[in-house]
Amino acid sequence: MSKIDYHKANFKKRYALPKYHKKGPQIVGSMSSKVKFGKYIGYTIQRIIENDPNYMKWLIDKCLSIQIEPHLLTQIKQKLND
Repeated sequence: MSKIDYHKANFKKRYALPKYHKKGPQIVGSMSSKVKFGKYIGYTIQRIIENDPNYMKWLIDKCLSIQIEPHLLTQIKQKLND
């Protein structure tokens, strides 16, 4: 195996999404639920809205690739408009 082939194979392994991400990341639960992906992993939705509302707006715009429960999406939009 050449160095290039080795690096290509290693790159694919390193950056492959875990199996549970095949449907895309999800935001479920309530405003106190913790996010399990992205730069705010482990933060609650409420904390993200307070600290970086632009990031949450960006997530909502990416709603097609990130699954957000409808009732939670409504709550998030209300908080962002306050």
